[in-house]
Amino acid sequence: MNLGSMIEKSLRQIEQEKEKENEFEAEAADDDEALENELFGGDGESLLTDEDFMELNDMEEEDEEVDNNYLKSLLEEGEL
Repeated sequence: MNLGSMIEKSLRQIEQEKEKENEFEAEAADDDEALENELFGGDGESLLTDEDFMELNDMEEEDEEVDNNYLKSLLEEGEL
């Protein structure tokens, strides 16, 4: 095999590897899009409602109140 043939063969292999990489990236993008559609309803709308956000806010406020009460009790007992 002469040098020219070896170069051509190497170039073809590089092109094939690039094609495979591009196909893989395209499939990965499709997977990302499918996940987004599953999470956000496919039309860009969130599956979460206003009630869900209100419930989350309520939970966060309750957690903060529990934390504050715990810290207050530690301060009163002189542990902090």
